[in-house]
Amino acid sequence: MKAKFVHRCTHVLDKEASIKFYEEALGFKVVQEMGPEDGSWTNTFMANDEAPFEIELCFDFRTTSLCLEECQAKRTENGSEDDHAESHARC
Repeated sequence: MKAKFVHRCTHVLDKEASIKFYEEALGFKVVQEMGPEDGSWTNTFMANDEAPFEIELCFDFRTTSLCLEECQAKRTENGSEDDHAESHARC
């Protein structure tokens, strides 16, 4: 059986930073975005003209909020004085 990949789904915590990365690193552009009007989640599809492949960036505000709460709890538990970005990168 032959198969080919047409897209890859990646869950992201920072949608805008992820879009910027794929634009700059691979020359991808947003070709479609879907999700509810309240923005609680989005699926952003990106592609470029050079390859028949798309990346799907899945952003879910609820998941992001939970991760940030978990990171804050870890910082409090460990008595860390790191700034939030460094703490979040370790989660």
